[in-house]
Amino acid sequence: MTARVKHNERRRRNRELKAQIVAAAGEMGHGSEVLAWLRQGPPARAKEWAKGHGLPQGCTRGRVTPPAKGP
Repeated sequence: MTARVKHNERRRRNRELKAQIVAAAGEMGHGSEVLAWLRQGPPARAKEWAKGHGLPQGCTRGRVTPPAKGP
């Protein structure tokens, strides 16, 4: 696999993960402004937010980061 293919695959996986996080946040009853904030940001923002709010984290690749900031 070329580096470009790997890069595209990782981006696709992260986009899917972001969609799952937004859906889970909606089911948990978070407001529309939080969902819009997550939807507009990059997948990394959604993953960080999910970590701090007890949502599924998916592929965080073993990085240890402090709890997410944001709404």
